[in-house]
Amino acid sequence: MKLGVIGMIPADFRAVDDALCEHIRAMGFSGVVAHVAGDPFMADIGALDYLKDMLTKHRLRWVQLWGWYPSIVAGDEMVRAQGIRAASEIIRLGALVGVDSIGMRPTSMSSVGPWSPHPANYHPDTEARLIDSLRQIAATAARYQMPIALECHVLTTLHNPEVIWRVLDAIGSPWLKVNFDPVNFVGDLHSAYDITGLLNRLFDLLGSVAISAHIKDVCVEDDLVVHIREALLGEGLMDFDTLLTRFEALLPEGYAFIEHLPPEKVPLAAAFLRHKLTELNIPILE
Repeated sequence: MKLGVIGMIPADFRAVDDALCEHIRAMGFSGVVAHVAGDPFMADIGALDYLKDMLTKHRLRWVQLWGWYPSIVAGDEMVRAQGIRAASEIIRLGALVGVDSIGMRPTSMSSVGPWSPHPANYHPDTEARLIDSLRQIAATAARYQMPIALECHVLTTLHNPEVIWRVLDAIGSPWLKVNFDPVNFVGDLHSAYDITGLLNRLFDLLGSVAISAHIKDVCVEDDLVVHIREALLGEGLMDFDTLLTRFEALLPEGYAFIEHLPPEKVPLAAAFLRHKLTELNIPILE
């Protein structure tokens, strides 16, 4: 297994310096994820090249590139078309700097943001639009030979493994893969309290299309009515033995990323993860 981190690379790629890269390496990470800020069509190519060179200098792999784009499930066809074009441009940018894959959000019907809830996210018409959008985006991925890591979530159309499999099967593209982020599927108390069952269901149904994993923890708060939030690794309900063992069996050279933590807590999470992998006799690869 290889270890990576999300959230350490600032939006201004030119702000990445030797000290930051050395800090990332010292925590045991060999790969990073970076996000293109703003309109991908306005991306600073020089800044992307700069980041690539800095990471290469410090033996850090640029594993995934992410970026923002309008909703690809929007009922407004003009908005959806803009989303498809922008998502496709992120793929082109990733190919330009030689990243391993592109991270993609399924977005939302909400006007608030791509991760905001909306009842229409679960409607069959929304799923049909998502399939059409991803089919077009997958064609761009095929053109650039660039795998896509879909980030799924209970708030989005890709809210459970059965729906995800149905969508991918309808598209039939080998370039569409899934990032395994089990916490994103914890939408109720049953899932939270049977996290091992959830993990096995995810791996059983979607293991063949996995490309990477996000390592997080989750806890239930004692506050009416139901409050579920992410937690620092080791402080929640996550069954790390099952998660890490099954991911290692599936992708022994795959990247597992720590994410959604402030920079000051990343060293604690990294230490926990390295200790757990040692307990499980799972080697950490470069």
